[in-house]
Amino acid sequence: MKARTEIDFDTVQDIQKIVEDWAKQYGYKFREMEGDMRVYQRGSGFWTAPMRLAFRQTGEHVHMEAYVFAPLLNRLMALFLVPKESHVESGGFVASLPRVMARKDVNALLETFGQPPLK
Repeated sequence: MKARTEIDFDTVQDIQKIVEDWAKQYGYKFREMEGDMRVYQRGSGFWTAPMRLAFRQTGEHVHMEAYVFAPLLNRLMALFLVPKESHVESGGFVASLPRVMARKDVNALLETFGQPPLK
């Protein structure tokens, strides 16, 4: 099972402000820089696994990664049967509720850029 949903597309727009507005609207907060990618997170992991979106823009090319993150405590309580990261596309049982929620959020962002929704 792949750990992250990867999305690539080209646009002439500077997407940082658009992503920041989306993050504010959907309850995502800037978490960290992961190399050259900005990572936004919704949730803390107490009730629902945190949902993350990472992105970078190089010229007109945009690369995004959407995933559900399972903190160590959650993985420990599940006897490490839950992976550290899970993709947000449909299919599979692991972290299905947060994956559905994250997919809905990411699809709203993708719609802004005229990109096809995740299935």
